[in-house]
Amino acid sequence: MSIRMFNRKLLLLTLLTAMSWLGVMAQNVNVHGTVSNENGDPQNGVNLIVSVFFADSSAALYSTYTDTFGTYSVDVATQDPSLLGFLEVSMVDCWGTTESQYFTILNGNEVFEADFTYCQGIVQDSCVMFILSTSIRAVLCDGYIFFWMCRDRLY
Repeated sequence: MSIRMFNRKLLLLTLLTAMSWLGVMAQNVNVHGTVSNENGDPQNGVNLIVSVFFADSSAALYSTYTDTFGTYSVDVATQDPSLLGFLEVSMVDCWGTTESQYFTILNGNEVFEADFTYCQGIVQDSCVMFILSTSIRAVLCDGYIFFWMCRDRLY
């Protein structure tokens, strides 16, 4: 075998080894999901923030929006498949409330699903009381009228 042929085979072997090493090194974590309202209708244009923190103190922040079907997907590239990590997916709904879901990254190739309900209805579970001043003096009220409302009913 000639030296030239040996060098070509060595170069080919080196390239194949390097490509396989890069395939092992570049692992992906995928987080995806759906954002819908409380009736199940998809929500378009909702902003989601994906934060990733790894044990070697590296971090990444991704921002994405839902499409017309209410779905989103984010791919996070990890360099070390054995590196532990922490993933947070957050959404701010129309009430100004931040909703978050958390996941632990145990190996390089993982898929997480984080579904959200946008603008869940708020159930009123308390009463509102109104105190009005009046010139009529009632027994035990001493010039005040008391009203209270519980679940849309005035008492």
